[in-house]
This record gives sequence, structure tokens and C-alpha cells, in this order.
Amino acid sequence: MNIRRPVLRLHGAYEVENFGDILLARIFADWAREAGWEPITIGAPDYVHRDLNLSPDVTDAPRAVLLVGGGYLGEPKRSLPGRWNWGFKLVERHLSVMAEARSKNLPYAVIGAGFGPISNLFARWKAKSLMKGAAAIVLRDPESANWAKQYGVRCDAISADAAVTLSNTPLNAIAQTEAARFRAQAEGRKIVAVQFDRAPSGADEWAVVFDELEKRLHGLDCFVVGISDQRGTAVAEMHRQAAELFLTRFPNGRFEAYDGLDSMLGRLSAADLIITTKLHIGIVGSAYGRAVLSLPTHQKTVRFYRQLERTQVCVPKADWSSASISAAFDQAWALVDKTPLTVPEALTRASRSNAEYVNAFLNKSAG
Repeated sequence: MNIRRPVLRLHGAYEVENFGDILLARIFADWAREAGWEPITIGAPDYVHRDLNLSPDVTDAPRAVLLVGGGYLGEPKRSLPGRWNWGFKLVERHLSVMAEARSKNLPYAVIGAGFGPISNLFARWKAKSLMKGAAAIVLRDPESANWAKQYGVRCDAISADAAVTLSNTPLNAIAQTEAARFRAQAEGRKIVAVQFDRAPSGADEWAVVFDELEKRLHGLDCFVVGISDQRGTAVAEMHRQAAELFLTRFPNGRFEAYDGLDSMLGRLSAADLIITTKLHIGIVGSAYGRAVLSLPTHQKTVRFYRQLERTQVCVPKADWSSASISAAFDQAWALVDKTPLTVPEALTRASRSNAEYVNAFLNKSAG
């Protein structure tokens, strides 16, 4: 007898084809299947269905809603008007999903997400009101829990980013093939993968980054490859332009456009050193035991390197200088010959706990 699985609606920040958010959604979709549920999304683009391996034949209504890991509940560093506008988008894109679940009397949970800050007072009030009704709230780092406490939002537990669990997940065939291609291109040299969020308007602040990295890399026998973690967006184009500008200093370097989740996993697993501004490029590289130099432009990224206990290789944008970038590069390069590096056991356990919280939520929702 064919027994239908209960349907779980997943929600995350995948309105653009962004590696980190889609990766997290896939991880949570896999956990849902392991728990006996059928994951779906509502109104998501085709690439989400493809990368999450979602069934196109599900017609049953969802019995529960899960807001998966990601940083979409915390604002980026912007001007006050920019943060205010971000808050209204938060309400429209993400808090509305909780509101809909509540209106339909569906159990909903937030598991493995970051949280705060939220400057927009209406959005903050809305988040507090809606999260009060969640069956479970599990936040991915202590800073998120502190913001929740400051705003009067309940936090049931602190986990870690779910992507850290990749440290124990083998690469699939697509990722293995891409990793082998990457290594073949390098012809025995160390692979340095670089990704930069340099906008044309930020040329001056990025000059110190490019100049210092050029000094450090030119003395090393390495293959420099530019990468992006998005496709079909203005950000993806910015990544390409920034990487190609940097690669003019390295005649044998090249840029590889983002062409899917599994290819990206393969590239990151093959790199010896990853230099990035982005959170999940660094998390995945770290999970695969690679050396990472993080130059974050978003406050959420710094939180992860505290958990990883490698703040010496993380230089936030506010601290960029020749001296700070040079020191962090030396620390990161010293780790290259020690790869594969290990993630602290406490961080690995915290990341795996997300699956346990998902199981508990689904078991309760199934009753």
C-alpha cells in the first residue's frame, strides 16, 4: 500500500540563485525526507526545485511550515534608510510566511537561522509577534540569541550553521567531476579561489585588498581562480568584474562563473586556499577542511569565525588595512599545508543538532 507522506513547506531566502541559501534549503529538504516528510516550496523559482530535488507531483496541502537556515532575519550594514527599507522587505518576503501559517493554524518553526539586528521598528515588532507563535526557535549563533533576547523574542536553543554538516557528507558525482577538473587545471600548483564583492564605487577601499593580496600571492606557486556564488544577478556580474580586474595581475588566472550547487561544492573542495567576502563560501570551504581567508562585508560572517575559533583569518571590512590583511593572509596560508583542517567538535555537534530539532518539530507536527 502506498502511504502518502505528510507535506512540509520549506521557506528560505532563495529569491535569487544564491549558493548559500539554496544549499541550506537542500540540507533541510534532505532532513525532512529522512524524517518521512515530503518537502515542497511555494512560489520558488525552477532552480530551487532542481537543486532540492523536489517532486513535481505533490498536490497535498502542507501540514507544517519550516523556515530554514539563513541570514534573512538580520539586516546588512547599510544607511538607516537602507536598513529601514530592508525591514519592509523582511516583512513582505519572510515574516509573511509565518503570518500565513498562523492564519491557517499550521505549526511553524524557525531552525538554524541567524537573527538580528532589525532597525525597522515595525518589522521588529512584527518579528516578535509572529515568532512568539512558533513551535520552535533555534538560532545559529550566540549573537543571534542575544539580539533575540534584546528584542524580547524567544530563543529555545542555539545551534550552528547547518552547512557545517558537510564535513561528514561525501561529494556526489557532479561535485567530484568538477573537483577533478579544477585540480587538472592547476597542474600541480596550489589552487587559490577568490571571490570579491567589489562594486565600481568601492574602488578605493578595495585597492588595499588587491594590492596586499597581489604582493602575497606573487611569491607563491599557485593557480588563482575567480569564482562567484550567484547566477543571473547584478551581484554575479559584480563578482565577475571584480575577479577579472584582480586577475589582470595574474596572467594565468581565470574566472569560473557559478553554474550550479554541486559544481560549486566541487570547486570549494578542491581549493587549497579560499579568499572570500561571503559567508557560505567560507563555511563550506571550512567544512571541507580547506584554508580560508575571510574579508567579510556583512556582520553575520564574523559570528561564524568566532564559532570556528579562527578569528585570526577573518578581517571585517571596517578593519581592512595593509597590515591586517597581510597578517591574516599569513595565518591562512600557514594552514594550507595542514589541510584537511578539522572543525571543532563542539561546532560540528551544534550544526548536527539542527537535524534533531527538525525531527522533533516534525514528530510533534505529525501528531
